[in-house]
Amino acid sequence: MDSDGTAAAQERFLAARGLKHGFTSNFTSAAGVRFHYLTVGNPEDPCLVFIHGGSGNCCSWWRNFDFFADRSFYCVAVDLRFYGASSSSDDLCNGFTGGETFAKDVIAALDAEHVDKAVLLCQSLTGCAALFAAANFPDRVAGVVMCNTNRGIPRDEEDEALAGALALAPWPSQWPVRGLSPRFQEAEGQLTQLFLDVRALNQKGLGHDLESACKRRTVPADRLGLLAHPMLMLSSGHDPFFSRAMLEKSAQSLALCELVHVPDCGHSVYFEDPAVFNQTVEDWIARCVPGHFKSSSFAM
Repeated sequence: MDSDGTAAAQERFLAARGLKHGFTSNFTSAAGVRFHYLTVGNPEDPCLVFIHGGSGNCCSWWRNFDFFADRSFYCVAVDLRFYGASSSSDDLCNGFTGGETFAKDVIAALDAEHVDKAVLLCQSLTGCAALFAAANFPDRVAGVVMCNTNRGIPRDEEDEALAGALALAPWPSQWPVRGLSPRFQEAEGQLTQLFLDVRALNQKGLGHDLESACKRRTVPADRLGLLAHPMLMLSSGHDPFFSRAMLEKSAQSLALCELVHVPDCGHSVYFEDPAVFNQTVEDWIARCVPGHFKSSSFAM
């Protein structure tokens, strides 16, 4: 399926979800890449950019859009290159530097929407995208929400060993999705299938070896220490990829980061328990993100 066909499939998926505020499907270009993203809400409101994880796309956040649009936030959800309806040809791997390249995709969406500054919400693999955006484009980022991830943050040998052990740990074969807790999959069969349906909306699916293409996935420690953006990190009790201890350690390495633990969820808190996730993010924005985040003075 090509980009236009994938975008049409995404639109059908979202239309079936009955989003209260509707949505708009958009294309723009970033460094020669045809880049797709969704918008939900009023473009005059402060902007949240939703950056999907390693097997998701812009539709991953469908359980979160209405909450934030109801509360006067403008939601922009991106398809990073290689994902969803954005360009995904193999030649895009040439010169691809992981988080730094993804960060440019995020900024391209802000430019296309004439947004000067946004809070970035990232999941799992694409933590590197949000942190590189904050490091390389600091004036465009109002804050960062790291959902079940410390990607982009340098790890010591102990954390690398733990991450490797977690990745190799056995997973019960009766549960098809490592990104969702067994408890959730047992109780919520229909939502689990919708989670898998979102995965299927990627042109290359899970077969694309993005891991090997990500050559630079961490922000250098000296630059990370200079970040002055408020940050929120979420961990969960049944995450098979990122333990609470790992994320606590990473949160402590960031100047303005707080960690919230959600004990009953798996790797995808935003999807498993959107009520807790959404309220946690809203409360954090109200407490920690400066009021000037509400301005929209950027002009092309």
